[in-house]
Amino acid sequence: MKNSTWIILLALLGGITVFSVRKYISAQRESYSLSYDLDQMKGQAGRLETQRQKLLETIEKQKLEQAAMNSNLTASKDKIAKMETDFTQAQKTIEDLSARLNLLREEKISLQNQGDTLKSELTQIYQEKDTLQAKLSSLAELKKAIRELKTKMRTVKPETQERLLAEADIEGNRGFIIKDGQSTHPTRVKIEVNPAPDR
Repeated sequence: MKNSTWIILLALLGGITVFSVRKYISAQRESYSLSYDLDQMKGQAGRLETQRQKLLETIEKQKLEQAAMNSNLTASKDKIAKMETDFTQAQKTIEDLSARLNLLREEKISLQNQGDTLKSELTQIYQEKDTLQAKLSSLAELKKAIRELKTKMRTVKPETQERLLAEADIEGNRGFIIKDGQSTHPTRVKIEVNPAPDR
């Protein structure tokens, strides 16, 4: 009876031992597998961390590039706004210059017309000068004739003087004057010469 109990106990202990050994081996295998998986996960985590750092660096770089692009975009917008302002100012300047050019053209035409008028007036003045010179010449000749006639009349008798006066009937120089740009009609001027009293 005792032997059977011992055998049962030994068998039970042997079974427990075998079961425990199997469980241990299984646990060890699972531990190794988990350690391997953990190492794999650590490696993968390390690679992911490296990728994450690279992504962060890329994002930071892209942020800097974006900031630079925004700055360039702002600068470009400012340049475009300045160019538009300059273009508007240039258009205004062109319009002003065109208006001034038109005024200068009109002034040129007006000055040309004034020049033509002045030339015409100058020609008229020259003509008047020539006319006046002719008149002055005629006047000098007339004075000379009067002096000669006076000289002759001093040497002749009174009755002869009356006859000479009747025959001479001296006329004026038929001159005319310019008044308000219009010429007057020439008028005849009769000059009577009386003998000087005897001294």
